[in-house]
Amino acid sequence: MKSFGILSTFVFTAAAAPLAPRQEAIQTTNFSAATVQGGPGASITFDVAFPSGPSTSCSYSDDTSGAALPDVSPYLACADDRVSWQFRRIVSRPGSDGFYLLVVRYSDGPHSRAGSREWQAAEFPVVVGGDGVQETVYSGPADFPLANA
Repeated sequence: MKSFGILSTFVFTAAAAPLAPRQEAIQTTNFSAATVQGGPGASITFDVAFPSGPSTSCSYSDDTSGAALPDVSPYLACADDRVSWQFRRIVSRPGSDGFYLLVVRYSDGPHSRAGSREWQAAEFPVVVGGDGVQETVYSGPADFPLANA
């Protein structure tokens, strides 16, 4: 009976403890990533909105990428330079397809926040256009939340 009293006191105390407020997710919209093999290069673009913070556009393009999407690293500034981002392909084991990682961060004096998203490499398939040109294209949803990083 004594152990029941201790247990019930613990349960009631835990139930009365305040919960930490949940942070709203960082929202990414209009995400697009593609590269044309043997063509004009690569392009990665998206918009990002931080709750109680900035909303901005982020982009990268080149005319030198090969068959795979390039690593955008170190961090590249967005249109609002308080926001920066990187995009990388991570190969966890030799011979594996690995995954892609997007990290977006916001820093303005005492305020800072970061979010990330991982994708399996299969979400960036190589497709062949009507003209026979191969292109690596992101095939997932264009709008998604970022996980807190």
